[in-house]
Amino acid sequence: LAQAVPSSDVLILLDEKGAVTASNREELIGQNFADRYYFVEAKAKNDPALRIISPLFKSVFGDQAAALSRSMSGPQGEFSGVAVIWLDLPFLGRLLAETRHAEDVWAALVHANGTLISGFPDGNKMNVDSIAVPGSFFTEHRASGKLGNTFSGTLLATGENRLVAIQTLSLPQFSLDQAPVLIFSRQVDAVFLSWWQSTRALILLLLVSALGSGLAL
Repeated sequence: LAQAVPSSDVLILLDEKGAVTASNREELIGQNFADRYYFVEAKAKNDPALRIISPLFKSVFGDQAAALSRSMSGPQGEFSGVAVIWLDLPFLGRLLAETRHAEDVWAALVHANGTLISGFPDGNKMNVDSIAVPGSFFTEHRASGKLGNTFSGTLLATGENRLVAIQTLSLPQFSLDQAPVLIFSRQVDAVFLSWWQSTRALILLLLVSALGSGLAL
């Protein structure tokens, strides 16, 4: 897990009852996280090869966090605990920000349940808690069974007319449970602005040329 998320600064090992037995943050040792998504799901799946990505949650430190976890097994394959790494959300935010080549670009990492994990700009102006609702591009993408889709139209979350590209994360070295998706979006008007400016300039040039030819006659 540490190799999968080298930028994480919180690592914990939980026993079969959810108690922290080891961590790089000493203040976490002895605390119990048996009710956390990353523990509940990893225990239920009990597959050490499967990586679980949690939705956002409020950490014991008071900030927003998301986690990557996997179950651990004993000698007979019995469930023996969970290894957990908290994702570095500021790092994810910086990565998403680097894809923003224009002011209207939105980039987001969204959990399989439709809730935002990380986005740039922050929050992506979403007016809903989850985009996993009937009629949304996210729901259509999930229902398609495809890894990637593109859509154009009104976003239910914002009411804006946008082009949207959605890609489900597929990592060959890991098996992801409920894989999250990357969403990139641009305003339709902004996408065609440069095209329209070029076209308008060409039209004006043709008109001037035509008028010039007419006057010459």
